[in-house]
Amino acid sequence: MLAYSQLTSPGYMNLSNTRYLGASCFIVVGALLASNLAKAEVWQVRPSVILEERYNDNFNLDSTSPISSIESLLRGSLAFSRLTESSEVSGRLHAGVQSYYFSDEFHTSNNQYVTFYSLKKLELSQWKFDSTFRRDSTTRSFNSTQDVTQDSVDGIADVDEGFVSVELKRNTFRLNPSGHYQVNERSNLSVDYQFTGAFYENNRQGTELYDYDQHSLSLGYSRFLSEREGVGTTASFSRYNAADNENITIDSQTLMAGYWNSFSETTKGSISLGLRRSVGEDDISNFDQLGYIFRLKLKYKTELNQISGTIIHDLEPSGSGTLYESTQLGLDVSRAIRPRLSVALNSSVYTNDSIDSSSSDRWYYLSASSSLNWQVTRWWIVGGGLMYRVRERIESPDDADSKVIFLTLRYSKGIDID
Repeated sequence: MLAYSQLTSPGYMNLSNTRYLGASCFIVVGALLASNLAKAEVWQVRPSVILEERYNDNFNLDSTSPISSIESLLRGSLAFSRLTESSEVSGRLHAGVQSYYFSDEFHTSNNQYVTFYSLKKLELSQWKFDSTFRRDSTTRSFNSTQDVTQDSVDGIADVDEGFVSVELKRNTFRLNPSGHYQVNERSNLSVDYQFTGAFYENNRQGTELYDYDQHSLSLGYSRFLSEREGVGTTASFSRYNAADNENITIDSQTLMAGYWNSFSETTKGSISLGLRRSVGEDDISNFDQLGYIFRLKLKYKTELNQISGTIIHDLEPSGSGTLYESTQLGLDVSRAIRPRLSVALNSSVYTNDSIDSSSSDRWYYLSASSSLNWQVTRWWIVGGGLMYRVRERIESPDDADSKVIFLTLRYSKGIDID
């Protein structure tokens, strides 16, 4: 078996080989999926199409020269799943096209992604494999490492955009195998490995965007205190590489402890706190930084209402050539006001600060939206709403905001296949 240092060495896996690694993994996954498909009794397949029209008064979040635009988004996806007593398989194929009309010209971008998830339960253990491949075009300014921007699709966030206005073809991979072993009725051991990588296809000279890859390995122990609550501890090791940015490498070690509780049938929550150490070096300098990790999640769900809130302080990989210490606050509220009519409020706040002391990038971002959705028939939904965004570079006195009006038409239908 390869040692962790071998797996994370730049010579063993770099972004020039990432596309071939990702393609090979998805070929293997496809073969496994085809094998399971032949054995499956019933598959649930759900095709969906979304058409959305928007007016945006500052589509590129520019504080000096805001430009308004009319935008059209067409997205199609095919989700599939199969659930048995001992296994679960699910995934999604997605493709989208987005056009913008501003300054008397039309501009277009497109994106595609594939997700696959599998779970296998044995007598005392269970094994998971989760993966995502995404290809898209970045055509506007992005402000942080965690913006959920208009180029995001179905909640998959852009995490490596940088801070420039360019048009680049980008490919991202995420591979995440993990396993859990039941030691006894109350205790479990876990192991989790994750590979994340991104590379840009066309010339990015002068854009301050860099190919990167990150490897993470976590070992955990958890124990149930009762049927509803438990505690756990996790030790994590990760390595971030951005060879094109002066060969920067950042190694991080984290030790965390957590607690979770299902307070009732409608309310559950979890909290975890940890210490981390990050050591980075490149061709010019090096640094050694201590920090902390904090995660708080609460969820309340009834037949008519759903409320979820998160507070997260963690490290995030970035195409800007370094890691960012990110603080995120999110609140999502939805309520069914009639059998076919619902309202939703979504808000998020991010602050990002480079852990590299030689970089002065610090950003603040706020996004808030409200929407009203009407389920016309079983398969058709019509909606509309407003969105407000603010971006600010903390070292700069200027900030930028935008207001968006949108109308959405969605079709989604579930199909059982024997």
